[in-house]
Amino acid sequence: MCIRDRDCFGVSRGNLNILLRTLSRTIFMQEVSSYQKFKWNCCRQVRHCGSIKRNSRVWTSPDSELRLTQEFTAKDPLDEVLCVQYSKADQYLAAGTGAGKIHVYNTAGKLHSTLAASYALMPITALCWTRRANEKPQEILISGSADGSVIYWNVDTGQSLATLNDRNFEIYSIDVSKAGTHLATGSRDCSIKLYDCDKRALIVLLKPGDSTVIGHSNRVHSVKFTEDPNVVVSGGSDRTVFIWDLRVGKSVGYVHGPHVCGNAIDVTNDTMLTGSFDKDKVLQLWSISKRKLIQDVGWQADNDANGYVNAARFEKTLRNRYIAASGHTGVNKNEVRIFNNKGKYEMVGRIELDKPAVSIDFVNAKQSFAVGTVDGFVYVFNYCIA
Repeated sequence: MCIRDRDCFGVSRGNLNILLRTLSRTIFMQEVSSYQKFKWNCCRQVRHCGSIKRNSRVWTSPDSELRLTQEFTAKDPLDEVLCVQYSKADQYLAAGTGAGKIHVYNTAGKLHSTLAASYALMPITALCWTRRANEKPQEILISGSADGSVIYWNVDTGQSLATLNDRNFEIYSIDVSKAGTHLATGSRDCSIKLYDCDKRALIVLLKPGDSTVIGHSNRVHSVKFTEDPNVVVSGGSDRTVFIWDLRVGKSVGYVHGPHVCGNAIDVTNDTMLTGSFDKDKVLQLWSISKRKLIQDVGWQADNDANGYVNAARFEKTLRNRYIAASGHTGVNKNEVRIFNNKGKYEMVGRIELDKPAVSIDFVNAKQSFAVGTVDGFVYVFNYCIA
């Protein structure tokens, strides 16, 4: 049947387009909820205390020098927050939602702007920033969406600057190289795509694996540039993290095990952090050059329940002294856990949430981090050394 006619299926073409977009978004969210259970209520106020008490929401180990306090909380009244990301100069914090909008906050927690594509309101699944020293605007936000689009945004005017389209496959992850010259995307079609940030053109396609090519065999949920701008790591539902050399356009190694189902890969120097949707070995550190496990980090689920990590990040200001990870730790227990590195990583703090946090990002030059939750909250916490 033709869907261009006005009376097709008894509805107008405009109403049919709205119906199709709504159905597509519903299907996408159902797929995501199969492993992250995306239906939630609201989180309550978080306060700081030195030990676990009834109704307490933040806990730090009595033996730890770490102290946590809440800076501000923002709420999207319409939908879940799927990704959060600080700008390179820490001027803005962007939060992408399942309703297809991006809320940009300033450092005081006030809403700076709200961004939305005019042609569709599909879930915003990934965010990153790039910085241009001699041009305006200097800070450009890049978003990845469930409709396959990658959009460059001017957050001051709210206008899109450019759009890259891959309409057939949802984008789950994006990252920009440290120099801001290249953009990598991971998506449902199991491929990694590399773009030139200035020309905004595809330059390398890392294809899915088959009988002749080594590569992903399932969805790619996380992609990350390493310290070497020519090397990218990626992980997804196939329990394999691949190491890609962009100069040769193929995988040059891999580690097997991590079942990455969120923005749960991070890199510092030669060390890679992975978070998994698994019963054990949920949080791990790997050597990229040696392709070997360094150690397991003790993400212990309560009462022998299945644990999983949605997001994991190294902090940036204290030489990666801390790790923050969010996930599930038992029956109806959703937490952000903080681990320090003193010979080995041990849990020194945790934040209990009513509903899961699926995204974490640290400030670049300040001891703070942001958490986005599926009930529409954005929390910002400060941490310090007592």
